[in-house]
Amino acid sequence: MHALKRSRTPSTPPPGLTLPAERTGPPSALAPEPRASGEIACGLRMVVEGRGGALIRLLGLVERRGYQATHVKVETTPEGLMRIELSVRSERSVELLMRQLGRLVEVRTVELVH
Repeated sequence: MHALKRSRTPSTPPPGLTLPAERTGPPSALAPEPRASGEIACGLRMVVEGRGGALIRLLGLVERRGYQATHVKVETTPEGLMRIELSVRSERSVELLMRQLGRLVEVRTVELVH
């Protein structure tokens, strides 16, 4: 069998794609920019089936949808379930996130915690 040859080095971006400049400086310069005052923080409590990768899928959905997970607490039950408490921050509606999480196969319940 023949090995595939790469036409460019891995650090070279494909044509037409520009990479952001690397940030340098003291740690405070690397901190994320403060968000607008419309940001909300809330807590969610969920019961999830303890299948392999379920927690990763759940947290991936949260991040991909534009929410920032600020705290996660996971407890497992003898029945093979996970009780998850999740704190999130975003400018987006928490009800939207709750509906999206409820669509995951492993998620049994989602409730808002104040």
